Amino acid sequence: LTHKTRQYRDMESKCSLLQKDVKQREKEFDVILQRESMLKNALTSANFQKEEVERAMVFVETEKKDLEREVVELKAQLTNQQLQLQQPADDKRELVAQVEADQSQYEALVATVSALREEVAKLKQTR
Repeated sequence: LTHKTRQYRDMESKCSLLQKDVKQREKEFDVILQRESMLKNALTSANFQKEEVERAMVFVETEKKDLEREVVELKAQLTNQQLQLQQPADDKRELVAQVEADQSQYEALVATVSALREEVAKLKQTR
């Protein structure tokens, strides 16, 4: 009978250890499930970001093509303007006169802006 009792206690002890082991494994399994969930969420987010980047790339490619067309058009306009600049000397003199007039206007505007800035500074000081 003592032998059977000892065997029974040994079996109880083994069962207790196995139950603790099972509980530990269940905790580890829960941690793995949480990690799996986080990784799935990260993958979903990464896929969403990838789609966003792909859409942005399509937009950028479209913009690039549009800008390339604009550059071609601007180069054509520049070529036309350069050809116009090669017209007779009278046209060049008119252009020089216009540039000088524009320069005078610009200098007058610069002087006006400077004067206005000085007035603003004075007004700020009197506050």
